[in-house]
Amino acid sequence: MMDKRLSNNLLTYWNKIKENQDMMPHIDSLDVKYPLINEIWNKCLLATITDLTSMTLKYEYIGTEIIELFGNNCDTISKDRSNLSYNPMTKILGKTRAINFIKKPRAITDNGTYELMDGKIIKYRSCLLPFGKNNELDHLVIGITWKLSTYE
Repeated sequence: MMDKRLSNNLLTYWNKIKENQDMMPHIDSLDVKYPLINEIWNKCLLATITDLTSMTLKYEYIGTEIIELFGNNCDTISKDRSNLSYNPMTKILGKTRAINFIKKPRAITDNGTYELMDGKIIKYRSCLLPFGKNNELDHLVIGITWKLSTYE
């Protein structure tokens, strides 16, 4: 049964595909056609971490709803090599937490507010999930849900 919250569904699936509970799953185990994931994949990002030191990411996938949300800002994150410090998702999570996530990968859920480039404020819930080979971080999946805030 599907939960109402994207973050709960992503966490449930991530825990299901882990071969060992002490290790993160390998990206090859991600099946975006799996019913639980397929329904929410348009609210997700998939990134390859090309350089851990500089936190350089290559976005393999940006969901259609993410593109609609960030609009012109997606030009920044869809480039072949985008630095995590300029990523709207990092602004949501915060650079320090993003660095800590990379140093010690673990599933992170978060919520808060974020100002879009057009000045609108959204309330969001997000989930960052690490993927790697031999427990070495090399991919991440980010899911986010949001609604327009009534205050500005």
